[in-house]
Amino acid sequence: MNISNRILVLVIIFMCVSCAAPIPWRYYYQESSSGEVLYSSCFINQDIPNRIRFSRHGIQIDTELDKDKGKKYIAIYFKIPEGKTVKLKSATVQVFWSGNNQPDKEAFKNISLADKSLVFNPATQNHILDTNEPLVGQRRKTEWGEWWDESYSLASYLDIPDADDIRVVLPQFTVNEELVTLPELRFHRKWIIMLINLIGELHC
Repeated sequence: MNISNRILVLVIIFMCVSCAAPIPWRYYYQESSSGEVLYSSCFINQDIPNRIRFSRHGIQIDTELDKDKGKKYIAIYFKIPEGKTVKLKSATVQVFWSGNNQPDKEAFKNISLADKSLVFNPATQNHILDTNEPLVGQRRKTEWGEWWDESYSLASYLDIPDADDIRVVLPQFTVNEELVTLPELRFHRKWIIMLINLIGELHC
């Protein structure tokens, strides 16, 4: 076996071991002048931004635009410490896209006490709150013995056409009765090279 064939074999072995292959992907990059852009925690896609984080009155708020089962969705994640209470002023999200100045209005239907997958899965009603209920902060001990602030998730599918630029206005909320208005979120779609594992999942 010559050197070039050996290199080829090593590359194939590496790709199989890592279970990842590069593919082109059209991805929405978050753009924000006042929030912290977070990047994928997956080591094979660690340079890809996936959320914007805001901090208001001791509350941590993460937002993301992504796809679930081929449909776009917008999600908000709250981490609320003990002594803080969040209350939504409304459950409506306004979405603008390229060439359209009239917003599409989508509504968060419920609030999950876990991740967004429970928002999209109505079978888990024991983990669901109504959007008019207060989000009360507290500390919870995990099964590994760590203490975490209470987490809440809201997510909604977006019934909008294909577009390269999307702007999102999130609902206002209060923190201990102090009004909070987050800045408009902007997303621009770009071609990127993403690593996809060989069993079909895009992320770690």
